[in-house]
Amino acid sequence: LAAIDTRWWLAKLPRLNTFDQLTDATRAALADIGQTRSWREGDVLQHAGVPATALLLVQQGRLRLVATSASGAEVLWPVVGPGKLVCLYSVVGGVPFHYTTSACEDCTVVHFEAGRLRALMECDAPVACDIARLLAKRFWGLMDERVEGHQASVAYRVYTALQYMA
Repeated sequence: LAAIDTRWWLAKLPRLNTFDQLTDATRAALADIGQTRSWREGDVLQHAGVPATALLLVQQGRLRLVATSASGAEVLWPVVGPGKLVCLYSVVGGVPFHYTTSACEDCTVVHFEAGRLRALMECDAPVACDIARLLAKRFWGLMDERVEGHQASVAYRVYTALQYMA
């Protein structure tokens, strides 16, 4: 099976979904509901195709995110390191997460249980707005990439057509 490598996004989207993008007040509120857990290399924290049970914050170590496309290709996300959040859209939206998330080395991860996070957002508007801003930035970044990818594919098609006509 061919692998689709998305590590190039790391340079384009270096700070999206990072804990430091949240305000001090939001980080403090999240600290009250977080549970720190240790994971060994190879442990699976989240399976693809099911809603995430917790928002994950990598404190130490790295996580690997892998999915399988409809065509059977393995889709690799950049390795997720300290300060990065994983599963945010799935926890907030209650929708399936696309990637199987596993520890690629021994790591420490803070888990913000989905129900507790959603309850916090329902009762604390500034926290909800802060998380919504983070999701909006993420969505913007993905749409920006989609537009750039489309432009590249249009340019490639024009180039190919011109070569064919020449």
